[in-house]
Amino acid sequence: MRYRAETYNQALGSTGAQQLIVFLLVALILDGGVFLEVCAVAAFAFWIGVGFIWFRRRSKPTTADLLVIEAGFIPVCAISFLFSYWIWRWRGVL
Repeated sequence: MRYRAETYNQALGSTGAQQLIVFLLVALILDGGVFLEVCAVAAFAFWIGVGFIWFRRRSKPTTADLLVIEAGFIPVCAISFLFSYWIWRWRGVL
């Protein structure tokens, strides 16, 4: 997949579509909402990061900024799943 966002609006539209698809798929998992909670925490952390990027470079985002916004949610979600598993294992839940 090639990322091509040239403006904040394009990058936000792409990441919004990704999040919608991920949330719909995760909501279908019958685990009592655990995966959905992990995805919600990942989305919250991701949007905090997007806010920092936007605050630092409002008028002229770099290519790396747009790439992080456009393609950053999936890695953040995957990392949050790994950290959740590690924390649950550490606390003795699993």
